[in-house]
Amino acid sequence: MLYTLPGMILALLVVSLAFHRTSIPSVHSLTAGLTSTTGGILVPGASYPANLSLTVLGGMAAYVAAYATGLGNIPWQQGELFALQVRGIGSSVATATNWACNLLIAATFLSLMDAATPAGAFALYALVCVAGWVGCYCLYPETSGLSLEQVNELFSDGFGVQKSLEVRAGRMAREDEVRRRVE
Repeated sequence: MLYTLPGMILALLVVSLAFHRTSIPSVHSLTAGLTSTTGGILVPGASYPANLSLTVLGGMAAYVAAYATGLGNIPWQQGELFALQVRGIGSSVATATNWACNLLIAATFLSLMDAATPAGAFALYALVCVAGWVGCYCLYPETSGLSLEQVNELFSDGFGVQKSLEVRAGRMAREDEVRRRVE
């Protein structure tokens, strides 16, 4: 997630910049955005520059690729973070939260595009992704290579990020010691 969220942020910023409309006449021709001829909004039937349309399409494809390879998997693979006693309800709440957020975005997207312009909407989504990256960095422990018992131990006192770093460092030290003995 820490590697794919920046890809999502960058893709959303590219889309936002492709839509952006400058109000500076002297540089307008150099920095005209996709919606510069339509007052910053998307108008059905309007003709838009092909290069900027392809930039928006490419940015959205890059966003979907980054999301699918990172954050998109979490609701379906987070079961290891819950103790066996609460795994069912924890997975249910995580899945419900995922779908609720999807519904919120789908229900508000067009209104946000009208209220904040397409450039503003995608910039706002990029800011939400930045907040998500910070949250993941600060609150989400690395659990790869840990046993179920070690994962449960991580969450015994809070979010377990620092503890996960200590467990991984200890494991790496033991693996290095084993390699030195073999050599």
